[in-house]
Amino acid sequence: MKLKVIPTLREKKRYVVFKVYSSDTIEYDEFRNAAINVMLKWMGEKGFGEANIKFIKNLWNEKEMVGFVKCSTRYVHDVKFAFGLLRQVGDAKVLVRTVLVSGTISSAKRKLKNIKI
Repeated sequence: MKLKVIPTLREKKRYVVFKVYSSDTIEYDEFRNAAINVMLKWMGEKGFGEANIKFIKNLWNEKEMVGFVKCSTRYVHDVKFAFGLLRQVGDAKVLVRTVLVSGTISSAKRKLKNIKI
């Protein structure tokens, strides 16, 4: 008798690495709040909840303004699009560019070393 294979309920995740371009320095909390507001407007509360978006604070590089966001695989394109919609953080005008998407933090860091930002 063969055992039935039960699909897992855990969703797969992806890490989106982004870079913020601005003439002013941007604080992490200020950027995070602005990005969440744009994502909520774009995806709505239901989509934002299903995307399971988490900003990773300890991977935020203040000097280069590079950060990591964890999200569900189904919503990677929505997160990237929402970053494109973000134009202002506080009083500073910004441009957010997605650098890469990876399945693990370690592989994202490894790939990030090879990319000139």
